[in-house]
Amino acid sequence: MNLRESFQYMNFLDTNISKVNMMLYDESNLVTVEQEHLKKVANPNAENEKIVKPKDLRCSPMDLINFLDELMEEKEKVSKAIYEAKSKTEVNLDHAVSINKAKQKQLNTLKRLVVLKPSESEGFDYDYMINNEGNQVQYKYKVKQVKTIDYDRNKVRTKYRALSKECEEMSTLIDKIQINTEVDCEPKWRISDTLDDMLGIDLDEK
Repeated sequence: MNLRESFQYMNFLDTNISKVNMMLYDESNLVTVEQEHLKKVANPNAENEKIVKPKDLRCSPMDLINFLDELMEEKEKVSKAIYEAKSKTEVNLDHAVSINKAKQKQLNTLKRLVVLKPSESEGFDYDYMINNEGNQVQYKYKVKQVKTIDYDRNKVRTKYRALSKECEEMSTLIDKIQINTEVDCEPKWRISDTLDDMLGIDLDEK
């Protein structure tokens, strides 16, 4: 698999690790509940009854505990293979991705500055005055507002175009590296596999 596929596979492993951890946090998956209904004490004509509450889980807790070990071993194996593959790329991939993300945010800021335009508008406001009778009264008056841009939009536009080209080129290089760099690791599962498939047990069957 290539680097991009290995990243997808790592996300797949992380998702399933989280699922299994959640299942092992759920007490209903870890204990067997037996109830003894002492009906005869309250009703001499009734019979006492023992009930084992059914569990949704179709595998044992130890199956999950051992499977979590498998998932973690696979994650460690893939992580090591990804690290080794990255060490052979033409640029430091983690650094390139991190810086490109930061520049994309900068690009969004510059885009906002480029599209901002000066404007004029009219509205109304209120104030108070003393009328001829000596009373304080409110009056309404017109307000003309002018917004001017306090920076050189042409210079910002030039910066935006240059940074946009730089980000596109880096994104293309990152994509190329992720697609063309092979990771020396054979995945144990397919990312289309469900947790049921991976365990070989139907966890949802009642």
